Amino acid sequence: MIDKRDKMSGFKYCDIVRLVIVTSCILGATSVGSISAKSEAQSVVADIPWDGALVGPSFDTGPESVVVSVGSTAYLACRVRQLGDRKVSWIRKRDLHILTFGQVTYTNDARFSVIKSATGDLWTLRIRSVQLRDAGLYECQVSSEPKISKAVRLKVVVSQAYIHGSPEMYIRSGSDISLSCVAKDMPEPPSHFTWYKGLQILSTGGNDGHQLFQQNSHLQQQQQHQMNANNKQTSFFGKSSIMTSLSGRKVTIETSQHGLENLLLIRNAVAADSGNYTCIPAGAEPASIVVHVLNGEHPAAMQHGHGGISRTQAGARFQHYVLLATLLLSLHRYLSWNRQLR
Repeated sequence: MIDKRDKMSGFKYCDIVRLVIVTSCILGATSVGSISAKSEAQSVVADIPWDGALVGPSFDTGPESVVVSVGSTAYLACRVRQLGDRKVSWIRKRDLHILTFGQVTYTNDARFSVIKSATGDLWTLRIRSVQLRDAGLYECQVSSEPKISKAVRLKVVVSQAYIHGSPEMYIRSGSDISLSCVAKDMPEPPSHFTWYKGLQILSTGGNDGHQLFQQNSHLQQQQQHQMNANNKQTSFFGKSSIMTSLSGRKVTIETSQHGLENLLLIRNAVAADSGNYTCIPAGAEPASIVVHVLNGEHPAAMQHGHGGISRTQAGARFQHYVLLATLLLSLHRYLSWNRQLR
């Protein structure tokens, strides 16, 4: 006869085994269902056409600061990825004025306009004839939810031409007139330099060797990337050289490698070459110099070749002479007074 306690233990053991088997079956079924559900979800996601619409619009990297000179044209770029059917607007931050919305301009200032690229992702705010008052922050906004924006700072500088040397130059007849004009504080090389003698335009020479010049009161256009073989001159800068005419005589104009300096050269100067010469780089304030070509008089006030002794330098020498004469006169008076005391 089996003990009652042994019988109860056998029942408990069978129950435990049965419970383990049932639990394993349930867990196995659940695991299979999960894998099936996961595979089905992945299949559904894979069937969705992916065009980035779920990401939303975002700004591409681009310049956060633009520097231009007064009078030039500024271009503020804003590239937006995944724009979709949303609108891009440009806002001037200082007064929160909406300048453009989409391709429509919302300002009476005709200098402002927007340029949309063919791909539709680049929206560029264009400002013509930039003035100092245009400097500041501009914001590119996208009409998403929430709105996103990107700021671009516009810096406007006043560029100034500078001619090396004194405001006046004295040279001897037969020497060379060499005037070097530098475009200062320009964010990029000017497209061209213009030289005047008085009111007569000598040349508008571009950095690519193109030239617009006046000869015998007729305006002509000429392209000359190099000197003619029979008129070759030594290149001072080595980038581009053009030749024009002044009263039937040759004038050479050269541009530096970096494009910020321009040289005007007149060989074997004569008295008729005297006058006021003005250099105007495109987008910069002009600079002028007065050239005096002398026929042998006052040799101490002339320079052979490149420029001469200016009136400022001559004035300094004169002041030295006056000071020396004053000292000698004071010494003479002191000696005379000393003799009277004896």
